[in-house]
Amino acid sequence: MKKQIRKLIHRFENLKFRKKLSVLMLIAGLVPVGFLAFSMQYGMMNQLREKEQYNLEKMLEQSVSSIENQSQIYKNLVDYLSYSQNLRNIFDVETESDYEKYLKYVKVADPLLQMPTIYHKEIQSITLYSDNIEVPHGDTLLPMSEAENQQWYSRLNEGTLMQWSITRGVNKSIIASRKFYDNDTIKAVLEMRLDYEKVLEPFMSQLTDNTGGMIQDDNGNVTENKDPVLVKKTISKETSDIIKDYMLGVVEEGTGASAAVEGYAVGGKTGTAEKLPRGNGKYLVSFIGYAPQENPQVMVYVVIDEPNSAVQANSGYATQLASQIMTDIFPYLGIEKKTDSASNTDTQTTQTAQQ
Repeated sequence: MKKQIRKLIHRFENLKFRKKLSVLMLIAGLVPVGFLAFSMQYGMMNQLREKEQYNLEKMLEQSVSSIENQSQIYKNLVDYLSYSQNLRNIFDVETESDYEKYLKYVKVADPLLQMPTIYHKEIQSITLYSDNIEVPHGDTLLPMSEAENQQWYSRLNEGTLMQWSITRGVNKSIIASRKFYDNDTIKAVLEMRLDYEKVLEPFMSQLTDNTGGMIQDDNGNVTENKDPVLVKKTISKETSDIIKDYMLGVVEEGTGASAAVEGYAVGGKTGTAEKLPRGNGKYLVSFIGYAPQENPQVMVYVVIDEPNSAVQANSGYATQLASQIMTDIFPYLGIEKKTDSASNTDTQTTQTAQQ
């Protein structure tokens, strides 16, 4: 590259004054054009990035607004059922016979608790739990003991305000619940069970194969986390394991021995490239390494352009530097040493002794 530049300068010096002036004018004209083109390209990229971020933020705001509006509907429905005197009579008033209870269940409770599930497809069920309910009536009326067995019941706070919770497991659900009190005694609990996927559909629909996102509660706990979808796998795990074994061998027995770090299984690959034009003794040497072998947590890539040495074609300059870097990095990141075997340090010691 330096020789080529010197040749161009030499040719320019040998030009006649008129041609020199023409070349300078051409360069003077191209520089502003090049700078202007670069500025326009840079500006367009920034505008596209800002527009994409703005559109994403707006879509998320719309999704949040849609979910909040839906949650307000559920809250209003729970409040309506909570203040329904007909529903309260089921657990407040003692009836004379089981038949009268059954009539109240069918004529009062069933319409109040089942009709919302017809008009709101995301509502899976609405259940009233009470000690006055001795025999379960479908999934609408259940004894209080059944509520105490639910995982969301233990997370209910004191008070009569509606509370939200999420049930874990295969069939995740969103629970809206509210307690009914008689003085300090809990008389009943109303539970509305919502379809998790349908409630969060406005948010989930914004996520594509190359985007991810998460939802957190007021305490910062992650309630939903969707990672980007893997569209294509470059190589199989089996092939990757084979390549890792080969790279481990490079450090343990091959040209990358000086990259070893005491107490760690390091894998890697050396590189030695002669620069153009060939035969000038100029080289670019490199080393890429990772550790630990079984569960890689760190990758280091070292490139040295024309090492300051009479003989440049030696990747050991890069491997030694990589070893020093990883020696400092591993303890800082809390990566523990191997305890079951001696790792590949013995190889490095042997090589050093031979040298």
